[in-house]
Amino acid sequence: MELVRKTKAMNPFSLLFYPKLRIAARTWRGLSAGKVLALSVLTLAFWSVVYGIFFRMLVYFSSTVDIGLILTVKLISMTLISFLLILVVSNLICAFTTFFFSDDLHLLHSSPVSFHSIYLARFAETFFHASWMVFLMAVPIFAALGRVFHADWQFYLSLPVLMLPLAVIPTAAGI
Repeated sequence: MELVRKTKAMNPFSLLFYPKLRIAARTWRGLSAGKVLALSVLTLAFWSVVYGIFFRMLVYFSSTVDIGLILTVKLISMTLISFLLILVVSNLICAFTTFFFSDDLHLLHSSPVSFHSIYLARFAETFFHASWMVFLMAVPIFAALGRVFHADWQFYLSLPVLMLPLAVIPTAAGI
């Protein structure tokens, strides 16, 4: 009865995400502390390796007198273009799954939820599933860039705002 009251009070967009959020919460609660610790250690080890590689490259590039800044700009440009290409391919594959091959499409289209809400929910799902890896990969790269060039706190605060269009545009193109 409580579930019925909760779902009636939700807007259509959050109603479409409610089952997926419950499944995700149940999955995370079911993980043992050992698995969470192992995943955290592996993530931090990977971030440390990527940070170390980019930090050393950026320090070397910045120590080069004449072309150091040009090399740094080219490295960051190549990294962002690689992210963009990865996002386009990932979003294209994920969009096929969420928009065309999902098992619950017949149920959703027969529900009283508008097609606009269904589209926005599928867009957000595609965005999340296809972009989380790029956002996690960007953390050590931009941390190394900020440390080498002595960036202040505004640099780190602006990164999520700047990375959002980098991920939303390929999502729209992939869909």
